[in-house]
Amino acid sequence: MLIGGPKRDPWLGPLGRSLLAVLSAPFVEANVTTMLARLDPDDLQTLAAMAGAGTLKPVIDRSYRLDEVAAAIDYVAQGHARGKVVVTLD
Repeated sequence: MLIGGPKRDPWLGPLGRSLLAVLSAPFVEANVTTMLARLDPDDLQTLAAMAGAGTLKPVIDRSYRLDEVAAAIDYVAQGHARGKVVVTLD
């Protein structure tokens, strides 16, 4: 799973790692899918207002303790997560 990437690349920015993943896809046993989020300041303001008002509620699928982090990663990697998977430090 690739999220983001280095921003030091003057030509590609954070897209460099995603492009590398797509180009290497035929040679690896992984499914490669890309997604690019469109940055919109109005959307961010709406989300901030919702978070401030307490109306933004994340959907938590499962919680794992820190010593169960391997099981949490397996759960997400197998595509079972239908919400956020939380790792607690307690």
